[in-house]
Amino acid sequence: MTGDPIPDTDHVSRYCPPRTVRDGRILPDAFQLRAGEEYLSVNWLESFRQPSRREAVDRVRARMTANGFSLRDNGRFVALRVGAVIQAGRAVGGRELSVEHLPTTDDDSHCGIRGYTEDDVVVATALAALVSDDELYPGRL
Repeated sequence: MTGDPIPDTDHVSRYCPPRTVRDGRILPDAFQLRAGEEYLSVNWLESFRQPSRREAVDRVRARMTANGFSLRDNGRFVALRVGAVIQAGRAVGGRELSVEHLPTTDDDSHCGIRGYTEDDVVVATALAALVSDDELYPGRL
């Protein structure tokens, strides 16, 4: 349902375009809100009911491509545990981040990370620090 919180134990993914990837690492820019955005768009991986996160990310990739997004070989998808996202917000000045289910007509896995602004580089940096090498996936197959 729209606006429902995603469980802390679940995961969300984000596509990070090539300009936000340097030497295989994800830059904070990948998690920075753009002017006028109320939340950071992500996708709920467990909503796909796949046996692995890799297969769930494959489903996100296919859906984004079908919806006209231009994914690049040198871009990356990342997966983050929702509970870690919420804890990262609290760790950087007590920000209360939330991850909410915000399905669209084209994407029922769509979610948003709320609780920070476009000027909040500290949160973007904290989210980038959560990315681990084993939770990085190719931008295109």
